[in-house]
Amino acid sequence: MRAAPESRRAGFTLAEVAVVLAIMAIIAAAVAPALPGWVQQDRAETSAGELERLLRRARTTALQQGVTVRVTIDPESGRYWVDEGDDDDRRPLTEGVLGVEGVRIVAEGPRASFRFEPSGVAAGEPLEVRGARIIRIGTERWTGGIHVTTP
Repeated sequence: MRAAPESRRAGFTLAEVAVVLAIMAIIAAAVAPALPGWVQQDRAETSAGELERLLRRARTTALQQGVTVRVTIDPESGRYWVDEGDDDDRRPLTEGVLGVEGVRIVAEGPRASFRFEPSGVAAGEPLEVRGARIIRIGTERWTGGIHVTTP
């Protein structure tokens, strides 16, 4: 004798699917308010990383080529200029625009300037990148190192 074929099919009931969807909706509602902060924080980190790379390239150029390199930044517009040489004989290297939408660069004055000497010495005013959080970028006077900190 044969057993009777089973009439039930494998799968989920409508009630089970509804419960899972309700749980997922509750989790999404709890996480959603934090998403803009994460995006803004990422923007600040992106902008700070871009500024850090610019300063590191300028320092490397000064050390490798044996010349003074200056980086001047206009925080209001995000524009920057990089030049090399002494005060009497400056030659432009590059220029561009820093920053990401929704992030501000803040300096002590109308323009921030960093100077990297071929000996490794550096001078410059610290900057802040402000988004969802504040990221400070500055130089170490005697080693020329670039410091990125978050308070």
